[in-house]
Amino acid sequence: MAYSAARDSAITASIALQHGVPIETLRHALMRDSRGKPSGPLGVVLDLLAQEEGPYERRRCSRTAG
Repeated sequence: MAYSAARDSAITASIALQHGVPIETLRHALMRDSRGKPSGPLGVVLDLLAQEEGPYERRRCSRTAG
């Protein structure tokens, strides 16, 4: 059950990103604890991607997404 939930989450995130949904939108849609840390593995991965991407890339992608 956990495997299929993780797989479905990864596929959904992949499709969303391919269709121009900003990483920030996905990050803010996921559950976080009281300290703002992601509650699940997809949140952790998206946080890492956002750190790798940097602010310039996020701005550039969000302008070309729509």
